[in-house]
Amino acid sequence: MGTPQILIDGYLLGKKSGFGRFVFELCHAIGTSDTDLSFDVAVPQNVDVSALKSYPNINYIKLPRVIFPVWEQIVIPLLASLKPYALVHFPYSTSAVLVPSKRRVVTVHDLTFLNRAADRDFKASLIHAYYESAFKFATKSARLLISVSDTTKDALADINLSSRRIYNTVDAFLAVKRLDHATRPTPQYFLHRGSPAANHRNTDRVIEAFLTTPALSENFQLKIFGVGKGHERWGITEDQPIEFLERVSDEDLAELYSNAIAVIAPSILEGFCLPIIEGFGFNTPVITSGINPMREIAGDAALLVDPLSVSEIAEAMVKMAFDTGTSEDCVLRGKRRMNAFNREVVAKDLLSSYLGLMQPA
Repeated sequence: MGTPQILIDGYLLGKKSGFGRFVFELCHAIGTSDTDLSFDVAVPQNVDVSALKSYPNINYIKLPRVIFPVWEQIVIPLLASLKPYALVHFPYSTSAVLVPSKRRVVTVHDLTFLNRAADRDFKASLIHAYYESAFKFATKSARLLISVSDTTKDALADINLSSRRIYNTVDAFLAVKRLDHATRPTPQYFLHRGSPAANHRNTDRVIEAFLTTPALSENFQLKIFGVGKGHERWGITEDQPIEFLERVSDEDLAELYSNAIAVIAPSILEGFCLPIIEGFGFNTPVITSGINPMREIAGDAALLVDPLSVSEIAEAMVKMAFDTGTSEDCVLRGKRRMNAFNREVVAKDLLSSYLGLMQPA
């Protein structure tokens, strides 16, 4: 493969959501592209490399697993010092101090860690303190900042930092094998990626909208994935039509998306909101927030609601369930909107960014 030119931090590559999903899709986009560039992706030794997708221009390097701050600030700089990498890409909104700034590329997802809540527990406070300090002392001086949305790009501009906006993609996830049903399974259901954080995915209001609307709770199910012990957290009893799914394989999740009445994603605070384009990709209509970045990502392809209004969320869910014209129109618009997020577009933007930085001054 020749001398690797670019190092990518793959610390979270084994995770199925969030940053793990992002770096998984990043590798798929560049790994399936026609490029002369080659890549090393550093992963912790507990990651099953054999389960990862294989690409001719990507080499996975297994390194001792340590906590993330040590990995980012010590392990990655040590590896970067051993090979003549032109660039080191940090995909998690922070970067290492000891990697020269001229070699650093950083993807910034959002800036929520710069507004740390005072009431967080001790562990969360330490995590956010790390993100704040790593951003302040390393990320700001990176050669290139990549923002995942115009909303994040504008937030960076507000603190006098320029970035290039490159959207996320979910094409690798969309390619997983799944069962196709001629008709939707019974009972029919809405799908929501949950979070216990009140200011994040807005799960509290989604549950309230569903349970307090008889047309919904008496006819359909609400399936919420990504939240452990959800019944305890929200006081849901066995006789209520809400199912919590903590761990879901990609194959099962793809089937859940494919057969849902609609994806419910009325988030309040996000950097991008992947469930929007995951819904589009699986030809499922989407309900999301009429605020950015959700509005930016959805464009005209989803029903937009005020995320603080339980009644608006409920009305949109009823409309998706009973108004076939609205549902079908959202699916068609979603297919068109996905053109902005396909892997070819993402890879082209990313590879051109790499090459631009590698040109001689």
